[in-house]
Formats: sequence, structure tokens, C-alpha cells
Amino acid sequence: MIKQVHQAAVVVAAVLALSGCGGAPSAQDTDDKVDATLTGSWASFSAGPPVVLRIEGSRVELLGESHCRGTLSKEDGGHVIRLRCDDGNTDRTLGKVYRPRTSIMTVDWEGFGADSMQRTSNESLAG
Repeated sequence: MIKQVHQAAVVVAAVLALSGCGGAPSAQDTDDKVDATLTGSWASFSAGPPVVLRIEGSRVELLGESHCRGTLSKEDGGHVIRLRCDDGNTDRTLGKVYRPRTSIMTVDWEGFGADSMQRTSNESLAG
């Protein structure tokens, strides 16, 4: 339990450090095809090591044991996240977003399972 709390603190500290380099996204950065309410940082502490998912328009970044970047798109009426990880990890490479709300959402990763995520901030990915 102490190890999970420490890992969560490290991830949150990384998000805060990275999010300090930009302001709110401008209108031109927001992809009209995706839900703007998804923009921001989302943290999951539920399944394994903590991860943070940062979304700005159609750009997505995942921070945790692996560092991944990719896109968010609207497909078949829902939102889909496609990521490529720097270390080749494939756990969280294709995810469907379910029940997006102001402060919580679920991402169901193909072949991995679901992350229940809570909003941590509305900071921009731009640095």
C-alpha cells in the first residue's frame, strides 16, 4: 500500500511539473471531432501502477511505467485512443472511452482491461 501511494505521488508530481509549461489550449488546438470536455489530465490508481493520461484536442500522452503518445478520435459515435509507447509496451495502445463526465471516465484498453480515471487538472500539453 505504501509503495502504491509513493508511486501515485511520483506520477502526480510528474504531471504537475509537465503541466506547468503551458496554458489552456486555444480554439485552433481543439479538434472539433472530439469532445472538448476530455481535455486535461486524468489519473488512474485502480489497476496496477498509477498512470496519467493527458488529452489536448486530438493529442494524447500517457505517463506511468511507460511513456506513450498518440491520438484521440471519434469513431462509431464513441471516442477511441490509439497510443504508441517509447519502450514498445503494448498494454495500453488501443482504448475506448466510456462514460466520460466532468471529473471521471473509464478507458477500456483492448487486451489489457479498464482504467477508471479521475480528472487531475485542465492543463495543456503544449510546452
